Amino acid sequence: VYQIDIYKANKLVYVFNTKNKIYALKKDGSIVDGYPIKLPDDASNKLLVVNYDNDRNYRFFIACKNNKVYGYETNGKPLAGWSPLGEPGRVVSQLNYALFGGKDYIYFNTEAGTFYALDRKGQNRFDQIPLDAPFQSGFESTKDGFVGLSNGSVYNIDLKGKATVKILGDSSYN
Repeated sequence: VYQIDIYKANKLVYVFNTKNKIYALKKDGSIVDGYPIKLPDDASNKLLVVNYDNDRNYRFFIACKNNKVYGYETNGKPLAGWSPLGEPGRVVSQLNYALFGGKDYIYFNTEAGTFYALDRKGQNRFDQIPLDAPFQSGFESTKDGFVGLSNGSVYNIDLKGKATVKILGDSSYN
């Protein structure tokens, strides 16, 4: 659940998703006008709320079971370029956000093991990276890129999209 100032008037609301809707609730529990936003398919993970430039222009991102990633403005309108964002495959990680050197990265990985890093317009920061590994959880951002774990190996991806793998142990150990 995110607590955000959707009105830009120092009035906080709670934003979250259920299986097929995005909700925004006032503190008294009433639903914000224009909500809930009905999703085109069941969500495959939880909502990501991004506040670009800390200007309270929030954007909502969510992956659905139809293998698409959707982006919405706070008024419920689809984000240009995002709705939907291609068909990257079944997103199995939480959508995440990181900022490196003034550049935005929305990143996630798919069931097939492909890593995606996108800019705020939904364009690839670099080519998708097929890692051909089953990731039980998502990648995390580090000071100079992203790191993920799979079957006894650590996968590092730098900000140019170069992936390296370090085997820590036998793949039978998860």
